[in-house]
Amino acid sequence: MGHAGMAAAAVRYLRSADAPPVQALPRPELRCVGDDERAPVGQAEFRRVLGNFATGVAVVTAPGTTDDPQAPVPTATPAAAPAPG
Repeated sequence: MGHAGMAAAAVRYLRSADAPPVQALPRPELRCVGDDERAPVGQAEFRRVLGNFATGVAVVTAPGTTDDPQAPVPTATPAAAPAPG
């Protein structure tokens, strides 16, 4: 059973136990890093963290602003060797 199956089983269990509904946490304000700003983490740290995922690939998305509700969706990801370093 994968992560999705375990999550679905947990939801079914909680619903069957008549657990009270849980209020969603408030969403933090998200924004892109501007061209004139420094990224919150360095490139080496970013690669180290993403390297811990089993697939080696992670797609990170964030909601758009209220003026632009649709975020671009990648239709394919290129297969590329990791950069040395």
